[in-house]
Amino acid sequence: MYSWLFNHRQRAVENRDDQGSHPEEDDLRVAFEALGYERLGD
Repeated sequence: MYSWLFNHRQRAVENRDDQGSHPEEDDLRVAFEALGYERLGD
């Protein structure tokens, strides 16, 4: 996940205020889909 985000949505893994990164829900959803993960249930 981190590698994909780093390569495709680098802003999602940028260090913010020395607190580390905080990917948004949309960043995570897109990365999961790109990596072939499927959502199970709701």
